[in-house]
Amino acid sequence: MLRPEGKSAPETQAESLDAAGATRAAVTPAAAGADRLPFEPAAPEPAAPVDAAALARELERFYRRGQSDAPPTEGWPALLDPYRELTRVRHPYPLCLAEAGGPEPAVALTALIDRVIDELGGDGDAGERLRRHLYRLEAQLRVLSEERPGERLSALWQRAAAGLIAASKADKRGALEQNLAAARDALAIDGELTACGAAVPRRLFAATLAAWWPEHSARWRERFDPLIVGLENVLRADFDHSREGRSSDHLRGTVGEPADAEMDFDKMSDLLDRAHLAEPLPGARRQRIERTLATLRTLRPLFEPDALAPAGEAGLPFPLTALEDDCETAAASQRRRLAAMVDLARAARVAELEIANRYRPDVHDRRFEAFAVNDLSVEELNAGPPPVLLLTQAGLADGNAQALLKLLAGGRPLKVVLALDDLVGAEVSRAPPWEARLALLALGLNDVFVLQCPVSRPDLLASGFRTGLDYPGPALLVIYTGAGAHSRLPPYLDAAAAADCRAFPAFQFDPGAGATQAERIALLDPADPATWPREALRYRSADGAERELEVAFTPADFLYCDRRLSSAFAPLPAGCESPLPVAVDEFFELDAEQAALAIPALRVVAPGGELVRVAAS
Repeated sequence: MLRPEGKSAPETQAESLDAAGATRAAVTPAAAGADRLPFEPAAPEPAAPVDAAALARELERFYRRGQSDAPPTEGWPALLDPYRELTRVRHPYPLCLAEAGGPEPAVALTALIDRVIDELGGDGDAGERLRRHLYRLEAQLRVLSEERPGERLSALWQRAAAGLIAASKADKRGALEQNLAAARDALAIDGELTACGAAVPRRLFAATLAAWWPEHSARWRERFDPLIVGLENVLRADFDHSREGRSSDHLRGTVGEPADAEMDFDKMSDLLDRAHLAEPLPGARRQRIERTLATLRTLRPLFEPDALAPAGEAGLPFPLTALEDDCETAAASQRRRLAAMVDLARAARVAELEIANRYRPDVHDRRFEAFAVNDLSVEELNAGPPPVLLLTQAGLADGNAQALLKLLAGGRPLKVVLALDDLVGAEVSRAPPWEARLALLALGLNDVFVLQCPVSRPDLLASGFRTGLDYPGPALLVIYTGAGAHSRLPPYLDAAAAADCRAFPAFQFDPGAGATQAERIALLDPADPATWPREALRYRSADGAERELEVAFTPADFLYCDRRLSSAFAPLPAGCESPLPVAVDEFFELDAEQAALAIPALRVVAPGGELVRVAAS
């Protein structure tokens, strides 16, 4: 569940995007409902005695047929009620997307604030004042990131700080201004501040790719650069022993003007011609070396640290820009990439032989003429930048799903980022849409790296993206954004709720992690091993007493938040004493005979704060 995993806001320790660090939500006391508990409404005085049999028939009719005269409620699941004021909840968003090539692809705003607090330190009243000031700034930045998407942290920081200073009392303004200025100077990172939403998967993946590529490409530059230099040296040595290289004009240009008056370059050229110090390269070998060198020079820009930057594609054999919702173009781009990797590997192997003077035309010519994709090593196949396909749920549904599965089944390097925004589907009475189950379907391909993760866990996303990029083969990265149009919850809460209720569990399937399926698959967020997570719900009973009740968070709670399913839940009358409604988690534990005499129900909090029970059809 979204229970706090740390301390309250003034005490929360640093959060980061590494797998061990990020919390899902740390709640301030005010946001946690310390001053406002949900309350049980008093049962109205009945105008006539309650007809228990009639009530049972009405509940039975609703459960079997979905027919109810009561208007649906527009509340939130009871365990999510403390999170209604999400701007007052410390959670990993917004993210600061670091500049390209930085050590961290993204850092949570909460982590940045906590790092600054740790660096500036301070004990006693001064330290406490600093923390309060920065937590107020953090709350403002969270609001501004929603209102002004795409702006940089530095710009929003300046705007938020100016607003806080202007609104502060005159006698407190100086300390506030000083603390905010010191904190701004202590910031070690800047970049786009991104709120939780539909854009996160592609932006976080792009940031992860930009941080991963310089390290990956450095290994290949270390291999290819010496080959280029080696071939250039072979050609230079051959030229130096050629007639043109021994000419007086070339010798004069090589030695330089200061020595012109003291040396007879014509005589030197004549002596070298008669000495025959080395035979020139055979024409066929020279041409082969020149072709090989040209190939290496042409493909070398692929491995520049900034090759993936928007302006880095000029003259490259295939585009490096990620493709969007276009499986056919992705397949064509992949073919062009494979052809380039074949040319590169062939050139590298020929260069190694030529530099060592071990190339034998009668042996190697035929071998390299037939050189193809199947001759590449796994490392050579994954040398260049991987093709990236960005998919949305709508784009995938309208596109060619068979083309996507064919791409994934081909075993070639391809990174597919699929952003889901709907786990229910338009036909709510049917199974979830097939796009929402694609990650599970891909497990059957066995050699595809699969990540399924909600956007509420950017730490797991960043580490999963990195592992998927390292994997030498196709990778399918499926992210639920919670940004669909049908949920009553903000994206962060919707995505977190989907994972916590087990509707969209976070898992990773890595074919290279072991020989068995059990070794290859791992749940990424097994915070609670129980079937459903359970938490204590604090509320006020109808008599005004504060009480506590343990409540499970199930898929019914998640589905209740979907506006399309409003009619599938009917509020039970206050003070309902019918034995039919039972908690959803308890309902699933009943045997068939007991279940026939029960109706699943869950607790929700109405907009006015009333704690009510609703039955599920």
